[in-house]
Amino acid sequence: MENIKKLNKIFFLDLIIVILSCFSFVFLNYLIVKFIHPNTQSILNNIKDIIIPVQTLRFIPEPLEKIQYIATIFFAPIIIFSLIIIVYKLFENYTPSNKLLYSVFFSFLIITGVFFAYVFLKDYINNYIYIYNGFGNFSSKHFFLFGFFFYLFFICPLSYYLVFTRRKFLQFIFIFFLSITVIVVLISIFLMNIFNLGMIEHVKLFHFNPVYYPFTQIIQDKYLIIDTFSAYGLYPEFLRPIFNVIGLNVLKFTIVFSSLTIISFLLAFFFLKNIIKNKIILLCGYLSFLYSFYLQIKLYLFSRYSINYNVFDIDTYFQYVPIRIFFILLVLFLAGFYFKNHNKISYYGCHLLSALAILWNFETGLIVFLAWLLTLIYQELYNHNFKSKIKKIAQHMLISIISFSGIIFLYSFYIYLNTKQFLDPIDFFSTIVLFLNLGLGAILLKFFHPWLILPIIYIIGLLIPIKKIVTQKKANFKTKTVLLVTLIGIGIFSYYQGRSHNYTLYGITYPAIFLLTIWADSLLKYVKRYK
Repeated sequence: MENIKKLNKIFFLDLIIVILSCFSFVFLNYLIVKFIHPNTQSILNNIKDIIIPVQTLRFIPEPLEKIQYIATIFFAPIIIFSLIIIVYKLFENYTPSNKLLYSVFFSFLIITGVFFAYVFLKDYINNYIYIYNGFGNFSSKHFFLFGFFFYLFFICPLSYYLVFTRRKFLQFIFIFFLSITVIVVLISIFLMNIFNLGMIEHVKLFHFNPVYYPFTQIIQDKYLIIDTFSAYGLYPEFLRPIFNVIGLNVLKFTIVFSSLTIISFLLAFFFLKNIIKNKIILLCGYLSFLYSFYLQIKLYLFSRYSINYNVFDIDTYFQYVPIRIFFILLVLFLAGFYFKNHNKISYYGCHLLSALAILWNFETGLIVFLAWLLTLIYQELYNHNFKSKIKKIAQHMLISIISFSGIIFLYSFYIYLNTKQFLDPIDFFSTIVLFLNLGLGAILLKFFHPWLILPIIYIIGLLIPIKKIVTQKKANFKTKTVLLVTLIGIGIFSYYQGRSHNYTLYGITYPAIFLLTIWADSLLKYVKRYK
């Protein structure tokens, strides 16, 4: 009974910290908007000097949003750390009653429900993917509501029952069904992105061409940055040996990229499998990842164009999957083993891969590189010997710097051997300047929108590891993994912050889905222990 009261108190205090953190971040951003007024017009004037006028309208600089985003990231650990100390000190001798706990919990559910009802029904969101009015006579709003209630009143209770039932045979049948579903879904994902030149008229070329074009150049022995251009990083150089062997055409290209997509998704599965004990939660969480992150947008776009416009359309969007997720999931997979067993191969492998990721795709590569380094620094904060702590932190930083510098040197040497020219770093960052600083294709954030759920999840993701430091409880491998996933989630949110399109939101949800799945497994352990 005492343990239950202690857990109830922790839940109550953590909920207060999360709520106060949300209000603190809102207040921080209000102050930024009120007192900081960047000169957007000067950025637009600079754009006119380098871009032909007809294209200038595509640029929407977002200096204020970027300041808000960076400031929120910078102050987040400080605010959460301070609130943990203050709240736990103020309520040190207070134990909440069950009545208060239930009131707070159900109030949270009601407020959340009202918020999402408002968001989904508000005029400006009517074309949001969930409630897009299409499907001929059968609106997808009805389709969404059917799926929502089917999940709420059938799948969810069934999963809950099977998790707790002692009938092992029923659990086995359900796990077998989920496993077959996973296999079918993965095979479907692999096949849906494969096509040949004869189907090119059905392909969204404005998404396909920027990814395919660099390969048409490197197959002619041209080299990126020196001879030609790649909008999404140096990934074609990594794949050059494959296409030198098999040759290049649309079919071979899509097979290779579909294979990379499946490898990425398999890495995600084995990453979760290494952390999550309950097989039902593992498979349900993984299917949620496949559907919410990838399949939902695919099915939506297919239904929208094929049913509403009688057009069969293929939108591969390889520039996100696998390009922007491959190295992130590879590092997460290896990091899970390192945090669990402190395996040196995994440790040095993560350093090497996170450095390579910067060349593969700079935006996501830099995020996973910094997230990995910050998580290593975090794990050394538990070292009570100050000199040893500083030494270990310096060692992690030095290995990261050596890994990155070594990769840059080797790539520069490789380019020089083949072209007799030196790399110009400015050319490597040319597209980043267009998108990040000048706002090419940018869309401003809307405040009332489902993206708001992600910061709440990441606040919890920061709260758990920071609280371990405050309470001086050593973090286990799961806590370190949660921190790494959270930092990656916060980092890749910049992609949505820059281009706040509803479609873009789906591409940044997977760290949040991973966190929710991990926490569901942890919660199950406590429920079974104290039920």
